[in-house]
Amino acid sequence: MNTYWSQYVQKTEELYLSRALKFHSGNIERWADIMQLQDGMKILEVGCAGGLLCHRLKERFPNAEITGLDFDTGHIDFAKKKTKELNLSCNFIAGDAT
Repeated sequence: MNTYWSQYVQKTEELYLSRALKFHSGNIERWADIMQLQDGMKILEVGCAGGLLCHRLKERFPNAEITGLDFDTGHIDFAKKKTKELNLSCNFIAGDAT
């Protein structure tokens, strides 16, 4: 895979923090409603970057099976590390959505 995006366009840590502004604890319910998500579902986020949305959704839906997919292996490595730090159980896959 590649790490072009995470190395040259936007560092994963920066992208994680910017997504934290969009998907914060004060509005995660609205996002979940818009996406029609429920606890216990299998949820796939395509283009997950550092995994922020996956983490927020796992906190909201502890019984959901959450998987993040991204082409950039730097993002996936960060997401896996952050998942352990947060003591969550999300899956992350480096791959092409097509």
